[in-house]
Amino acid sequence: HNHDPINIKPTPNLSKSISDQNNNNIMSSATKPKRQDKWRSLERHYCATCNAWMGGDRQSILIHENGKRHRDNVEREAKRREEDKLKEEVAQQRLNSDLRDMERIAAIASAR
Repeated sequence: HNHDPINIKPTPNLSKSISDQNNNNIMSSATKPKRQDKWRSLERHYCATCNAWMGGDRQSILIHENGKRHRDNVEREAKRREEDKLKEEVAQQRLNSDLRDMERIAAIASAR
């Protein structure tokens, strides 16, 4: 009796459609499952706006981005950026005004 294990090679799946093959070529490597990591089904996607992780597949990302929480966070972030920009402009105007005053005072003092 031969006790060596039988070495069976899988046959290629010929039933895949052309559109399936094209879709596989279009998917980025970040969303494709890695073959060496069999325990990990898909890569994960991180949304910095919401500080949330989700599945890396397109559908999960779209569901998240169209969700109320994400949209509210995006709107809040845009308002915060606009307010920060206005504060920076006001600070820059004050600085310019203070510098003009200092230069004027220095010009008067050096003229004496």
